[in-house]
Amino acid sequence: MSGSTQAVALRLEFPGFRSTEPWNLYVSTSVENLLAGFSCALRPPDDLGFGAFNLVDAEVDPAIVDIQAYIRMRWPYVQNHTVGNQCLLSTEKAQRILAYRPVPNGRYVDEPLVW
Repeated sequence: MSGSTQAVALRLEFPGFRSTEPWNLYVSTSVENLLAGFSCALRPPDDLGFGAFNLVDAEVDPAIVDIQAYIRMRWPYVQNHTVGNQCLLSTEKAQRILAYRPVPNGRYVDEPLVW
């Protein structure tokens, strides 16, 4: 690394809200995970020059959708590398590099309060 500038880009999807629709692949980010992710982004590793990270819940609530059934229906001929109800936007890189630890069963903003 030739300079001391660092940059962390967070890819947010439904920050603070619970998605119940397929148009965004049922990706949600609870309030707890949103705060944890931003906290991690403020303390990146010293050797990180730049990194882009998905800041989302690692798992989709099975009461909303069975991700495996959704994948089979939506993309029947595509090889599936997910397990269980794993979110379709991976948090692996954020977990590995930023020490992001998404928690299940978080809280979400009630959408009618916003709109």
